[in-house]
Amino acid sequence: MDDTNGADDADAIPFRRRADACRAALEARDVEAVICFPRSNMTYLSGFAEESMERHLLLFVTRDETVFLAPELYAEQLGNETWIEDRRTWADGDDPRRLIASVVADLGTGSGDGDGGRVLLDDRMWKLFSRDIRRALPDCEFGLASEVMDDLRIAKDEHELERMRESAEITDGVSVAIQALGSEAVGLTETELAREIESRLTAAGGDGTSFEPVVGRGRTARCRITVTATG
Repeated sequence: MDDTNGADDADAIPFRRRADACRAALEARDVEAVICFPRSNMTYLSGFAEESMERHLLLFVTRDETVFLAPELYAEQLGNETWIEDRRTWADGDDPRRLIASVVADLGTGSGDGDGGRVLLDDRMWKLFSRDIRRALPDCEFGLASEVMDDLRIAKDEHELERMRESAEITDGVSVAIQALGSEAVGLTETELAREIESRLTAAGGDGTSFEPVVGRGRTARCRITVTATG
């Protein structure tokens, strides 16, 4: 287990509050735990963002505790980017399914008497991981994390509002700059213009787009922008 200091206390405050609210919601709904994998719920609760992948990287939130299970190669990154102190890593050659079983046992999730309670899994969790979790908790009833997370996330906290303001300011600035290109954009393909937008967003302080810019398929993606005179 890696218990080195994580994110700075000030940076961690909004994520700690969200985890506390999640635990209270679990208690109110008589749910044992919510388990997240690399999607927005994990980032919302922990502050840690990563792309979905085929390695077991999971966040367990129970009514009392919060635990990260992650590949060993993420140990330093997690230590720097998340407030969660209980971080359990597995190395190449280890069986992460055994670590899952160890984590749920330590957390007291699943009673083993045929009535293990309800556990909520990330709505978009891959079958690879949900299958391993179900095998580790054969006595539990399973549902979707949205049962708890949707109500928590629908009301934005000040940290989220500030990030939304920053994102809007960056996006508006890039939109104005792209429009101002005018004749300089003539000759670019749609694909080239999309890459230019992404590049400008990153240069302005953005950390990625919510989705890939929409570019037409086939010839449209390769068509060069032209200006036709009228009148």
